[in-house]
Amino acid sequence: LIGYALDARMRRWGFEARVVWSQFFFPNADDLVAAYREDGTPLFPREASEGTVPSRMQGGYAELAYDALSLVHVSHQLLAFVRLETYDSQAAKGYKRNPNLDIDELTVGLTYRPVTQLVFKTDLQLRDRRYGYDQLQYNLGFGYMF
Repeated sequence: LIGYALDARMRRWGFEARVVWSQFFFPNADDLVAAYREDGTPLFPREASEGTVPSRMQGGYAELAYDALSLVHVSHQLLAFVRLETYDSQAAKGYKRNPNLDIDELTVGLTYRPVTQLVFKTDLQLRDRRYGYDQLQYNLGFGYMF
């Protein structure tokens, strides 16, 4: 398995931007799909092996946020954000690909940071699995960094 990731971030004048891209390559994917058990039966039966082991996976996102509280110069932050994301866990392979695994997402939401180490987030995601935007999801979460 060989892979890489690129990550760029910027903060200025209340704006935050970040871009992430990653790819992973599995050059021996065909060897794994063609493997046999000790009893001679295929590890991945042909009808079940379509879409099981890709030779490349990839994905990334671009996000832009604005801190609405930056104008009043307080220590906590309230960021409205939008993120465009794409990922494909079967980006390259010779078999019939499953379009459900090639996904684009649009996410809009709010992040509140009362202190640097604590975050509360809420967002709405619209997911496109190559059939048009077909799934809507609401997320609510929090995090603590120590």
